[in-house]
Amino acid sequence: MRHRVYFHLVWTTQDRMPLIDEDRARCLRRLVPTIAREAGAHLMGLGIVTTHLHVLVRVPPGFDCGRFVGRTKSVSALLARRDRLGDQSRPLRWVEGYSVTSVGPGEVDRVQQYVLGQSRRHPREAIGGTRTAD
Repeated sequence: MRHRVYFHLVWTTQDRMPLIDEDRARCLRRLVPTIAREAGAHLMGLGIVTTHLHVLVRVPPGFDCGRFVGRTKSVSALLARRDRLGDQSRPLRWVEGYSVTSVGPGEVDRVQQYVLGQSRRHPREAIGGTRTAD
């Protein structure tokens, strides 16, 4: 059965602190697609800056956004601590909650460009090489 359900998800670091550096961003670029696949979703865009990330996914009916975001937050924080990624005096911590917006099929391309353009939208928070789509 074909489905066309798209979500734009955003979540931030605790207190919007610049906690995502290149090592942590590299970890997130590997982790987000993996967790999306495990949840049956298809990653269409990932934009990461030092204080937050944007995710565009095509999802199956019944997709649990809270579970996806919660798993991504908890696993990324665990891996950052375990693998000693980034400044260990400033652990990777996420704010509680997230933003989710449904995206109509006709808006997917525009939202995808928005998600992928985060380093241009927030140049002071940009991290080299974090724009990803598949």
